[in-house]
Amino acid sequence: VIDKSGSMDACHCNSFDGGMGGGAGIAGVKKVDIGKEAILRAASALTERDELGVVAFDEQAHWVVKTAPLGGIADLQGSIAGIAPLGQTNIYAGLDQAVESLKGATATRRHIILLTDGWSSSGQYDEILGRMKAAGITLSAVGAVLRRPAKLALLLGGSMLVTMSYLVCAYLGIEAFDLVVVNLYPFT
Repeated sequence: VIDKSGSMDACHCNSFDGGMGGGAGIAGVKKVDIGKEAILRAASALTERDELGVVAFDEQAHWVVKTAPLGGIADLQGSIAGIAPLGQTNIYAGLDQAVESLKGATATRRHIILLTDGWSSSGQYDEILGRMKAAGITLSAVGAVLRRPAKLALLLGGSMLVTMSYLVCAYLGIEAFDLVVVNLYPFT
């Protein structure tokens, strides 16, 4: 689940606080491009039988790649290349689409990775987390310069790790940035 709101147009080294697009003139790697690269790197760790889906969100959720076995996805890189940052942030919309897709999956491990730089107050997070727990779906949130990571961790009932991770940055081929990882339910 990747954030495509306007703030994702800004450089990872900037805390652009707009929302309707902008930040493109700031030099450096755009946060949305970091997210796209993270999707590709995660996919490279999967087998052809593993299922992958990509939901992008701004005010609404947009399926970029419907959940399917990785071997059946013709052009993942081309599909995510079209993710363009614009609009406001509605994390709930993206999570809701991902949860509904995974509820019917037969995989033994069903996991959502949320890639975002912000927060939205819309949606019933207690309700969606209840649905996730009942369906055995786990969630990690990863964000570059997340504006309110403590609120995210507390609201979602998880723990938070904030680090300057040079290993992760080197792996993604970018300069150092604040990395926030929230694991809501432990992997089993």
